[in-house]
Formats: sequence, C-alpha cells, structure tokens
Amino acid sequence: MEWILYATVSAILFTAVAVISKELMDHIDAVRFTAIYSALAAFFYTPVLLYYLSTSDTGLTALLAVLTLLSGLGNVAGMLAYNYSLSKTQISVAMPLNRVQPVFVGLLGVLLLGETMSTEKVLGIGLVTFASYIILLEGGHEILDPVKNLLDDRGAQLALASAVFFSATSIIDRFVTEQFSPQIYTFLILASMATALNAYMIKKDSNHVNKSLKEILNYRKMYAYAGLMTAIAYLVLYIAFSQAEASKVVPVLQLQVPLTVLLGQELFKEGHIIQKIIASILLIAGVILVV
Repeated sequence: MEWILYATVSAILFTAVAVISKELMDHIDAVRFTAIYSALAAFFYTPVLLYYLSTSDTGLTALLAVLTLLSGLGNVAGMLAYNYSLSKTQISVAMPLNRVQPVFVGLLGVLLLGETMSTEKVLGIGLVTFASYIILLEGGHEILDPVKNLLDDRGAQLALASAVFFSATSIIDRFVTEQFSPQIYTFLILASMATALNAYMIKKDSNHVNKSLKEILNYRKMYAYAGLMTAIAYLVLYIAFSQAEASKVVPVLQLQVPLTVLLGQELFKEGHIIQKIIASILLIAGVILVV
C-alpha cells in the first residue's frame, strides 16, 4: 500500500505548484511559464537519472519508447491547457474540473488495461465526480449551472480539456511503468516536455532563452520551488503507477481539490468556501471508497 503515500505526496506537491503557477502567471504567458518550469524540473531531476542509470538496466523497447513519447506530448498538452485555465479562471474552479479524471481513467483502464471495476470503485468515482460538480455550482441555484458556466468560461473549458489529456497519459504511464523503471521514465517525460515546449518558444521568439533567464533571476525562489516540486511530484506519481492500477492512483490525486479550495480562499479570496468545503469532504469519501 505504499502507492497511497506516493500518490498523496504527489497531490500535495502538485497543489503547491498550482499556487505558485497562479502567482507567476499574473505577468507571464502560460506557454513560456510552462516551458521554464518543465526545463527546471528536468534539470533538478538529472542527478536522480544518473544514479539510476548506473544501478539498473533500462530495458526500453521500441513500443515503450513510442508510448513514452506519446505520454510526453500528452503531458505537454495537459500542462498547457491547465496553466491557461489557471490564468483565465479561479483556481478553485480550474482544479476541480481538472480532477474529474477518475471518470475517464476508470473507463479507459477497463477498456485498455483490463482493470477491474468493483462496486466500491464505481461508487467512489461517482462520488468524486459529484463532489467536483458541487464545487462548480459556485453558489448557483440551478443544477445545470455548472454546465452553463462551462459553456461560457474559457478557463473551465481548458481545465476540462486538461483532464482528458492527463487521463490518457495516466493509462500510458501505468502500462509503461509496469515494465520500465519509473525513476528513468520520469526523466524521459520531463525532458520530452521541456524539449518540445522550449523548441516551440524559441521558434516563436528568438529571445526566449534570454527572457526566460531574466524571468528566473527575477523570481528565482519561486521557480526553484516549482521546478523541484514538479520533479519530485512526477517521480512519486510514476512510482505509484508502477505499484497500483491507474483507476486507483488517479482518485487519490483528487486530494488536490480540497487543498486548492482552502488555498483559493486564503490566498486569492475566492468565494463560496462553505459549499466547496462540504463538497471536498464528499470528494475525500469517494477517494476512500476507491482505494
């Protein structure tokens, strides 16, 4: 059951990164920001990679290499969609929508990986989704208000899109880490994200490197924390995937929702806190059912 601890640590770290992201993206484009902190995450992770390369056999096959590339691209799409959503809507709205992943992962896990779907898991996934929906009511009186808000809120749409991308990569991550070192896989994902994003930004802006260095120097502590915590968060997440089914690991990551709800109220003065806290309690109950 170590995977529960790893998944929980990952959820806490990703929450901290989301708060830092919300602060930094007040003055920087989401693509440039994502390119910067993904590169820093790969940089901080390099010593871990070197250690595991010297102590274990990689065993990377052609199929696993292709799947790793697909996961890297999916993570890029997911990170961009999520960071754009943070820049366009409240963090206590973006995070719950991003966290409806258990629904997609549960279905894909059954269809593609042959994972079992017990009664408890179905009830847990349903409760997690219901709780996220309540959070999105935002004090509305109509049950369909979240759907209406979703149609009008670009940030909410991007958050939901990020959930789809991350759900697909979660299935790939589970399949690959069952057969390949999660410690080495972590670097491959971080490096592929950093390479793709920075290559795009350099093509778009020839001064991207200089601007990025200036940005890092101006906010060195926040970027250092974001890069380091992202590296650790991905590492413990992939270790969790190597030990448990994706449809179990992903619901644990929903713990990000109550954490961001509380932080959204404390740091960004976001509203309807009581409603969101009650929904968060239901969400945690759903996680317990799943695991």
